[in-house]
Amino acid sequence: MQSRRFLRLRGGLLPWLLPCGFALAACEDAEPPASCGFIPQLTVAVDESSAVTACFNDPNGDRLSYRATSSDPGVATASASGNTITVTGVAPGNASVSVTAADPGGLEGSLVFRVMVPNRPPVAVGFIPAFNTLVGDTGSLDVSEFFHEPDGQSLTYTVDSSDPAVATGSVAGSVVTLRALGVGTSIAQVRATDPGGLYALQPVTVTVRQADERFRDDFDTSASLDKWLVSNATAVVRQGVLELASPDGASVAGLAERALTSPLYPWRIDVSMGRRSLESSFVSVWWWTGDPVYSILSFEIGPQLSNNYNLFVFDMASRMALRIVDFSGASDAVKEGSGELTDIELSFSGGRFRGVAGTTELFNAKNSLIPRSLTAVALVSRGAPNATVLFDWFEVDGTMVNTPAFDWTVPKAPAIALSRQIRAVREFRVVDTTLEELFGPGG
Repeated sequence: MQSRRFLRLRGGLLPWLLPCGFALAACEDAEPPASCGFIPQLTVAVDESSAVTACFNDPNGDRLSYRATSSDPGVATASASGNTITVTGVAPGNASVSVTAADPGGLEGSLVFRVMVPNRPPVAVGFIPAFNTLVGDTGSLDVSEFFHEPDGQSLTYTVDSSDPAVATGSVAGSVVTLRALGVGTSIAQVRATDPGGLYALQPVTVTVRQADERFRDDFDTSASLDKWLVSNATAVVRQGVLELASPDGASVAGLAERALTSPLYPWRIDVSMGRRSLESSFVSVWWWTGDPVYSILSFEIGPQLSNNYNLFVFDMASRMALRIVDFSGASDAVKEGSGELTDIELSFSGGRFRGVAGTTELFNAKNSLIPRSLTAVALVSRGAPNATVLFDWFEVDGTMVNTPAFDWTVPKAPAIALSRQIRAVREFRVVDTTLEELFGPGG
């Protein structure tokens, strides 16, 4: 009987015990992973990344897999490598990142943390150059290169003038246009603003002058010499007359030079000049045109061949002094005695170049190809060493010219000695030519 109970136990009870005996673990309740901590708000800038560690425990000891999802990928993206979560800023704003941990059976646990991508203000880059211009003129400049938006957002631009009576501004896209209305100085504030309202400023100094420029020097005192750059010459003011002499005038001209604040056209030069020393002595006015080849022109009084006045165009490339025979000759209006002065008028207006001695017209011709701008002038002595030439007064009058393409700066005449352009007079070969041969038919 005992044996039968034993067999019955083995045959009847053993199968019933197996599911909860040998497979006892399978009868336990499966539990999902659970977070073991929280992740504080993460701040990350645009195009920058930051990593955090997600902590999860699995009650059953299973290996977990992770994934991360951003609520707004347009603000920040999220990715998971193991339990390391990497967040990258895309654009200013706020988002939340959901981290999910899953066990092999598909059970999941999750946690959520906040992400803030801060809006950084635009930054000024370099300096917008000052705008020097004339009454009635306008200038435009694309200012986008002078600002940087660290978050890659689009900027809107505005401009305000501290003195609208001097200059006003307007904006089209990133192009700022300034209009000069009156003489004076104004500060134009250019503002670049991002979509969040943060901004950067760039001040632009606007200086407006009258379109007409005039200066006159009567050489009343030696203080006049402070306005001139004297090179290779002695310059003395006596009794209201400038005396200019070159110690080596046969080789290097002696000059008193003066740059203008802006190129002029039309323009007019009036000068009273003559010679004290007559032997191999020449007195002249040079002017700089800004032309790369024919950069300097010269009107000269003094005996050469049968002429007592000559007009030269200096060809800088060929090192030639081109005497324009149309504008050279002999006239009783040009005084040749020692100490005698001749009033000379040189002008360029309406495409016409004109020269007058006293009341006598020496030349008057129209040619659109003659270099017509006036950017600097020089009073010149050349010829015999220490030969003295005289200037009683000198006057320039004209209209300032701005360059066609504005970069906020009207170029000024370079502060260089004209004598460096024509350092040694004797190096220039004198060649006679006509106006038409040099510049082509008038027009």
